[in-house]
Amino acid sequence: EYARARDLYQEGLRAAKQMDDREQTSRLLIGLGALAKEQGNYEIARDFYQEGLLLARQMKDQEQISLLLIGLGALFKEQGDYTQARELYQEGLTLARQLKDREQIGTALRSLGVVESEQGNYERAEAFYQEGLTLARQLEHRDLMSNIFMSLGNLAKERGQYSKAESYLLEGLALARQMGHRERISVMLSNLGVLADARSDYAGAEAYLREGLDLARNVGHRERISLILLNLGVIVERQGKDQQAEFYYREALDLARQLGHRERISLLLLNLGDLAIEQDHCEQAEVYLNEGMSLAKQISHQERISDLYLRLGIMTTKQGKEDQAQEYLDEGLRIARQINNPLLICTQLYAKGELSLQKQQPGEARYTFREILVLAPADSQKVIADARYGLARVAALNQNYEESKRLAESSLSILNTVGHRRANTIRTFLKDLTTKEENQQL
Repeated sequence: EYARARDLYQEGLRAAKQMDDREQTSRLLIGLGALAKEQGNYEIARDFYQEGLLLARQMKDQEQISLLLIGLGALFKEQGDYTQARELYQEGLTLARQLKDREQIGTALRSLGVVESEQGNYERAEAFYQEGLTLARQLEHRDLMSNIFMSLGNLAKERGQYSKAESYLLEGLALARQMGHRERISVMLSNLGVLADARSDYAGAEAYLREGLDLARNVGHRERISLILLNLGVIVERQGKDQQAEFYYREALDLARQLGHRERISLLLLNLGDLAIEQDHCEQAEVYLNEGMSLAKQISHQERISDLYLRLGIMTTKQGKEDQAQEYLDEGLRIARQINNPLLICTQLYAKGELSLQKQQPGEARYTFREILVLAPADSQKVIADARYGLARVAALNQNYEESKRLAESSLSILNTVGHRRANTIRTFLKDLTTKEENQQL
């Protein structure tokens, strides 16, 4: 209830300032800062936090200083300044440990985990999360537990551990529903939608995301609205609904630019670039992808940088710039392996296999597509379908039409089931394959 909360905080702040009660003034500023952040008003939030921090330092109130440092860290994290965010979180954690404030220690640990996760440091992220979760359970702190379960779920998804990810996210969602925490329910639903997408369950993903979007719009949470619109755009694009996808991406991008959310802006530019490539608008795609890359490098978002190299590689492959494409894809794959993101590795390998086929190197392509089948997360049906389609084309190049048909039909069966746009491409391939097979028999 943001409007009611703001009125109460402001009323309290006026009273505290009239009484020259610096301790309560600082506490109320923390509340106003957190509220502004929740609504995506980052500059306003920063002003409240900095005013509160000045007072807290004057009073040498270590507890409030710790709270305010972590609050400020969250603002820098949202705007993609991971270095500053990490420094503020660490300073806040040090104070919380000195005070033996387990709740605040847990909050700081979870925050540090998010920074590490977004920069591809998955093992360090999990260590922070698990330590924070132990404290949250000791305190029976449902809000903190819910938040950490969400983070652990997202981390497990990035590592291709989909069953574990679902377990964490559902546990976090159950706690959020117990608390009636609409904003948290919304973001949990969004994360479950992203997980369903990774499993190629597009209908399930869309259902989660639409429920989450309704809640986010209900509470007026611009950052959450932007996130869910982005994810909805991905889902409908996979199903070939390009116009609807672009509508979602553009609304999400407008919100992200209003918020100054560099990480989100870079991701939306990536998706708009991907859509432009699909529509053969490579010049426009290059503009989107280069702007996205500039932002991703500014915030050192390794996963995003890898993904952008992937899109640049796909684009230049399509343009016939094979040497440039090879450089982009090699660099993207190097980063994906470095951060050990299985889904991203497989996607990079598929693009490299495509390039090898274009260069008439079936042996290299076969090796690459087979590696995907070894590395693919078990539930990622779309990835498996892509690898089999790649191997089908390798077999066709070697005039092994029976094997090619078997692989292509297996791929088509999966893509038909999940409703992916590439099913049409494989149907055309199978028709052409039948013609080639008949000509061979003649």
